[in-house]
Amino acid sequence: MTTFELKYLDFLNAREKIMSRYDIQLKECAILRVISRAYLHGDLIKVRTLIDRATIASPATIHKIMKILISKGMVTVNGCKEDGRIKFVIPTAKALKFYRELGKNM
Repeated sequence: MTTFELKYLDFLNAREKIMSRYDIQLKECAILRVISRAYLHGDLIKVRTLIDRATIASPATIHKIMKILISKGMVTVNGCKEDGRIKFVIPTAKALKFYRELGKNM
């Protein structure tokens, strides 16, 4: 194996340890990644938009995982000031810290 492959495998090991510390499962991580990526690009993602993303998981699974992420303190849901029917999912400081830790291991 080359150094690049070993670095990648080391990163995967570090990722598993960090995910374990934060008690984050792979599907939770996939949904949190979508939410956090949008947020870090200056966009807020709507709950409806997230649920409509069937490529990640079924709507029921996404809804369930969002509840888990909220209970773990990784995301919050805020209402839109202009339209009360619209809700935005926002990563918390804890979620951003999770990604900072992952980034340091790259």
